[in-house]
Amino acid sequence: MTTANRVINRLLSALLGLVLLVAGLAGVIEVLVSLFGGAHFVVPTDKWLATLRSTPWNAESVVLVSTIVVVVGIVLIISGVAARARIIGLRKPKDTVEVVASARAVAQILRRQAESVSGVASASSEVSARGARVVADVPMADPQRIEVMLSQVLSETMRKIPWTSAPTLRVEVSSGQPKDARGPSRVAVGGRPAEERDHDTAR
Repeated sequence: MTTANRVINRLLSALLGLVLLVAGLAGVIEVLVSLFGGAHFVVPTDKWLATLRSTPWNAESVVLVSTIVVVVGIVLIISGVAARARIIGLRKPKDTVEVVASARAVAQILRRQAESVSGVASASSEVSARGARVVADVPMADPQRIEVMLSQVLSETMRKIPWTSAPTLRVEVSSGQPKDARGPSRVAVGGRPAEERDHDTAR
């Protein structure tokens, strides 16, 4: 789940919760008022019912409200599908046992490992079944040295995870200094950096 999806889900959840809370409170108040012989307190139910009875289904207001409800429903469905937890399958210790891991949990592990490296101020990470990307903020240290240290620490961490298919680790270092022309490091979980393998293949 990306940050944007989490923000959208939280906003939609808060908005939906607020609407339900207000509707529930209004309903309770109206019931109490009617029990004590009152006409209405907040919601003019008599006028609303009369308006609904006199309004045809093809009225512009009905079409507009229906369209808004459908659009909101579609947005909620898309947001829910996009926000579903990404699951990564791991190597089975036995044929009868299925082992999976949350991509978010693995990303948090890599982020914490990156932030434990001396010189890294903060880090972020994204993980999928095909690869992992870690971006580290190095404001005061040598970015090339930190990049090598990060590649070693993170690749060792990923080797401990029983992947069914070894992903590629991509390490990027962000600093105020000019970017290295070599670009970000790509490290295979089971071996050497991808750049070295590419060089051996060319030879």
